[in-house]
Amino acid sequence: MANNKVIEGTDVTASQLKEFFSQVSAGAITRSLLQGFLEQAKKGLLATAIADTFLTSEYFVTRPGRYVSDDFTSLITSTYGGPIIPRGLAGVESFDLTNNSFDKTILARSEMGGEENVRKHAFTPDQIAALIDLKSEGTVGKLLTNGYANLFYVVGKDGVLFVVRVYWRAVDSGWFVFVLELDGGCRWIAGDRVFRNTRAFKSRR
Repeated sequence: MANNKVIEGTDVTASQLKEFFSQVSAGAITRSLLQGFLEQAKKGLLATAIADTFLTSEYFVTRPGRYVSDDFTSLITSTYGGPIIPRGLAGVESFDLTNNSFDKTILARSEMGGEENVRKHAFTPDQIAALIDLKSEGTVGKLLTNGYANLFYVVGKDGVLFVVRVYWRAVDSGWFVFVLELDGGCRWIAGDRVFRNTRAFKSRR
């Protein structure tokens, strides 16, 4: 029992913990030394936290099976330069367009609630990545893999709301990721899929 681990995520045993407090009581561990122990513990916790975060600049890069446009890098990746705590996919919903539509028309739909509401509920890169990872081989799932676009509204550079287009190209066996300005000369077609968050997110980093 004395050698059982007593602090989750560490190799500290009961006997080691008992010895530690014995030395503290005896004055063998000075205040400065104890402070050093605490700083090392904090670094360990920080390392664990970093390991659980998402880095846009590492995920959204062009490589086999994925193409990321330069505009995405300059307008979205640059905005999310630091680690992101993954939001998860709870509350993510979608619908397929039944008519050709511009972004302004899509944003005005009742389920979207207008541009300001979409901004409040905008996607972050980690969520898009999570959906891509769910279907990394382009199989049927939440993301369309039939050549139609998957659309996400994301706040990017200078606080501007952009639309991110993600689609699967079977001929290349890969995901293509682009970003466009709202109504930037592109009209989305019937069959494209629009994603929306039903849960607001206050902090983006």
